[in-house]
Amino acid sequence: MDANTKQALVNAINLIKAGKNQEAVPILAGLLKTEPNLVQGWYLLGLAVDSHDRKLKAFRQALKLDPTHAKAFEQLAILQAQSPAPSEEVSQAPAPETEPEPEQQPELEPEPTEPTEPHESREPVSYTHLTLPTKRIV
Repeated sequence: MDANTKQALVNAINLIKAGKNQEAVPILAGLLKTEPNLVQGWYLLGLAVDSHDRKLKAFRQALKLDPTHAKAFEQLAILQAQSPAPSEEVSQAPAPETEPEPEQQPELEPEPTEPTEPHESREPVSYTHLTLPTKRIV
């Protein structure tokens, strides 16, 4: 990374820390046009933009370039846990062609079932690599 790139990143970081995210966006966008594989640039862009979708795209791009980027992973997990505000495109979308399935009432008591033997062909699944942050990190 050359000195100009480093200085642009430092400037963007300082603007984000000062709450001037909108001033950091053009700096980061220009930097990413010339250096599209700059992981830190994508991460910082994710912090700086306002749009939920743009944040998702930026953090995903950072993780695509560096799957071990912990802060990008944490921010992406936070965003995915939040439901985005409905956009106009979604609210104006045509109704689906298929009819929705009728809602079923939940059963009060489960029906007794016979015990089944476990499937021997299934591999055990581990979810230990998936973690969700307990607080938002900015």
